[in-house]
Order: sequence, then structure tokens, then C-alpha cells
Amino acid sequence: MALAAGLTVRGLQEPLWPRLDGHGGPAAQALCPRAAADAYTSTPAAVVGEFAR
Repeated sequence: MALAAGLTVRGLQEPLWPRLDGHGGPAAQALCPRAAADAYTSTPAAVVGEFAR
């Protein structure tokens, strides 16, 4: 959509989740701690774009 709107991509960043004990909160830790840890490890917390007109 950004390119169709006439914007140029200047940069993209994908910050990772911080290393934590207890990924996903208490419910995930009680039901599926390994899956929650795998989901948060090396998974971007967001995709941040910098665009210019």
C-alpha cells in the first residue's frame, strides 16, 4: 500500500521480543510453556517502516 500511495521505503526494522522468563503470560506458561517460548524467540515484536514521499 505504501508504494501504491507514492511512498519510498527508506528502512525497515524488526525489533525482537526481549529475553524473558514466562513468555506469553501465566496461561501460556501453565498450558504450553515450550510453545510460548518458541513463539517469542527470534520472532519480531513489530515491523517498523520508515517511508518518504
